[in-house]
Amino acid sequence: MTASGRQLFAKLTLPVFVVNSGRQQEIVETIEETTPKLISAFYPVLTNEIARPYGWAFSPQEIVELVAFYGSPFGQEVARNTQLIASHLHPLAEMVFFIRKGQAGMQGLLGKGIKPLSKMPSIGRK
Repeated sequence: MTASGRQLFAKLTLPVFVVNSGRQQEIVETIEETTPKLISAFYPVLTNEIARPYGWAFSPQEIVELVAFYGSPFGQEVARNTQLIASHLHPLAEMVFFIRKGQAGMQGLLGKGIKPLSKMPSIGRK
């Protein structure tokens, strides 16, 4: 289990351990016994759900090429850095979304004859 997986596991199980004081070993054994069964039961479903959008977006040949790419050293580096890049782009994408939504809202107001402010009011300043 990865460090982040262990942290998540601790967060999820801590309340159970607190409520069931003195039964920690029994809880751990039950989790260790049932987790592989749950994974086995849900793995095919999750695999299909994860694969489905790729099937919509890419041809079978393109999927073969993606697998080859992500199996390469450079593809693995791209995969490692994708989350970092996405974490920096996400706030920018949200900003663009809200700007566009604001522009659309402003167009709607103007279409109804509502006049925009000529300058922003000073809020909280004297």
